[in-house]
Amino acid sequence: GLTLTMANAARTVNLEVAGDFTVGEGCEYRIGAFNATHNIDLYGNFTDNGTVNLNRNANFSANSQGAAILTFRGLSDNSAIVNATTRFWNFRVNKGIDPTYVLSVTGQDENCDPFRGRDPMVHSHQANERATISIYAGTVRLGENLNIEKLSSDEGYDIGVDEDQEKAELWIDGATVAEPGFIAIYGKLRISAGELNTNRIVIRYNGSIEVNGGTLNVNQIRPSIYTDATPRGSYIQTGGVLNMSGAINNASY
Repeated sequence: GLTLTMANAARTVNLEVAGDFTVGEGCEYRIGAFNATHNIDLYGNFTDNGTVNLNRNANFSANSQGAAILTFRGLSDNSAIVNATTRFWNFRVNKGIDPTYVLSVTGQDENCDPFRGRDPMVHSHQANERATISIYAGTVRLGENLNIEKLSSDEGYDIGVDEDQEKAELWIDGATVAEPGFIAIYGKLRISAGELNTNRIVIRYNGSIEVNGGTLNVNQIRPSIYTDATPRGSYIQTGGVLNMSGAINNASY
């Protein structure tokens, strides 16, 4: 099959794909082995039927060996179909001005986990947070055959990366997702199938949790010390299972 390497020297390559990005069976798309960070802006669907490697670094590491930032854009619903060999660095979704448009991520093989990046959450209230999935605007739906080790490469994860952080939604709909630290919700967390395992969840500003299926395993859910004058955070459950251990993990709460 065909192998296509992005960049043959230590220079940045910017690639804009107005349609779909598809790698066929037996083919490979990879990053050149140089200390450079590239950019891929994708307005259509992503399908990996072969091998896509956008990250030559160790898992959850800063880039020094070659990597690409993949950003899904456009005012449309799209899909990202991955397999066991798909490997992302910084994975971003920036669709529109609210959670309307959905990027649905599913795996072709069992237990796929392509998210291996370290993306700064620049508007976070906590220093040094780094995301494996950054949602600037739109909804990321994590579907079947995904088993995600962690959402943050450091201590915690924000649902909402942009300065207007309420534009983001993380929707777990069949995936198994873990975050060993905490999850701060500025936008919305939705669980309809699958499982989320985390230490604690913090609802900030007008953040919301909606559980209508699946399982949420968490030690603690609490409001944030960072808020505005009229916070309107919410928790809604119409189905599924909530397991809350109540373990004390911070002396202040």
